[in-house]
Amino acid sequence: MILLSNIELCPSVLNKNLVFVENKRLNFYTDTRKFKYPGAFVAIPGAKVNVLDLISPLLEQGCELIVYQESAENKKKVASLSEKYPLVDFIAVTDSVDFLQELTHYHATEWQSQNPHHILFAISGSNGKTTHKEMLSFIMEKVFPGEVV
Repeated sequence: MILLSNIELCPSVLNKNLVFVENKRLNFYTDTRKFKYPGAFVAIPGAKVNVLDLISPLLEQGCELIVYQESAENKKKVASLSEKYPLVDFIAVTDSVDFLQELTHYHATEWQSQNPHHILFAISGSNGKTTHKEMLSFIMEKVFPGEVV
């Protein structure tokens, strides 16, 4: 779960006057099919689909926070959604993927400061993540038995 106050640190966030309950944490999702309450959703624009057209089911489930990439079209959609769902916070960012990278950086930094004797591996990319995670886990478990999470 990610500390919401880390959002304010992200350079890609456009509305900097955010107020979050101190120490509140949420899971962040990028796939509408995998969303679970309580959680936040980051809308990553698709080539053919605007994700903001698909988020009504999330909002009905009680999604508290939507992060979206600012554009003229998205501003109109968010204005309409805000009227229908006044309790939901909508946060505009310059780029959704950049925002995720920034938020991940702050989350990893926070985790590392709380776990100074642990090593954090972050694996990303468009394919091969699970294979690399499993290989790395297998090797690390051989080197550090019982210490790998």
